[in-house]
Amino acid sequence: MTTYGVTSKGFNRKRTPDILASIEADLKATFGNDIDLSASSVFGQLAGIFAAAGAEFWDQAEDVFNAFDRDKAEGVTLDILYSLIGLTRQAATPTYNENVKFTGTAGTTIAAGKQVKSSLNDIYTVLEDVTIAASGEATGTIVCTTTGPTYLPIKTLTIVTPVPGWTSAETTSSATIGTDRETDAEYRIRAYRSTALQGSGMLDAIYAAVGNVTGVTAVDVQENTSNIIDTYGIPAHGIWVIAEGGDSADIAEAIYQNRAGGIAMKGSVTVDVESELSGKVTQIKFDRPTLVDIYINVSIKIIDSSEFPGDGVDQIKSNLVQYGIDNVGISDDLYYSRLFCPIQEVGGIEISLLGIGTTPPGGGHSTIAGVVGTRYTIDSSNITVNII
Repeated sequence: MTTYGVTSKGFNRKRTPDILASIEADLKATFGNDIDLSASSVFGQLAGIFAAAGAEFWDQAEDVFNAFDRDKAEGVTLDILYSLIGLTRQAATPTYNENVKFTGTAGTTIAAGKQVKSSLNDIYTVLEDVTIAASGEATGTIVCTTTGPTYLPIKTLTIVTPVPGWTSAETTSSATIGTDRETDAEYRIRAYRSTALQGSGMLDAIYAAVGNVTGVTAVDVQENTSNIIDTYGIPAHGIWVIAEGGDSADIAEAIYQNRAGGIAMKGSVTVDVESELSGKVTQIKFDRPTLVDIYINVSIKIIDSSEFPGDGVDQIKSNLVQYGIDNVGISDDLYYSRLFCPIQEVGGIEISLLGIGTTPPGGGHSTIAGVVGTRYTIDSSNITVNII
């Protein structure tokens, strides 16, 4: 006899055909085997209704059972599970640019909340008051009014809410692209990596702890297991933590809480961390990555103008920038062949030429090997897209 519900092998859901068969068997046992259970009969229709309602109950019961399984839980249930190990789902973030040049009459103040529009018609808000200097220029920050990966070209912006004395605004460097709300799959991967936080002194623990510091966008942890200083300058039996973004004090605290006692460190950034128990001060060392610009030269042929969007060139640049953010970490290789995919996400094109390099215009056709402590960065200003 089949056992349904919670078993030693997991949850076995009773499905609609099985529920219907059970109901029909009970009806026959009560009213006799000659009862009419055809689909058009009253009893047959009632049996079908009860079977469908029973199936919904079993679906809910299975969902409740799976709510305790991090590989099967979804949405809010997954949030609750991971909150037990101190994690929260990463919320969606807006695109922002901290290097926006405002021009106008000296002394003019552009109040926070004033808005500009990009060439792609996305609206951005001035984050803090900006006062035009005697030079007629000032630098400020704008933030997109919507969250998610919105591309902001390096171009002149259109003023949406005019201010007397404010004449123009333009971006002078690539923006920090926004992100969508973390999906269940992404959350699971991050949580898996973060379970190392439960350990102490492990490389994975340090990696996970630093990676969870607010604002940190990339981490690498190297170790030297030899008895002498290695070629990277890591002390004997020491570690080298490289982190991009985040507050230095927070990063140092994360390293301090997870580093085994007596382990030497390499790094030009030094932060004193005081023990809450003993009051002793430990100097924590780590480094910021060396950022190396990547130059990309793309030639495309439009093979279907109905599929190629009007801002197709900007989309190609945006896709390449986002690829670098998502896939090229500290010390990572930059794989030449993988750059074709973000370009081809834009419809109606054929790639005729793709060149990359660490010097302009980017003429290499092979993978650029990673260098420990270095992160390759892709900026839209270093991408050339030619339509042939």
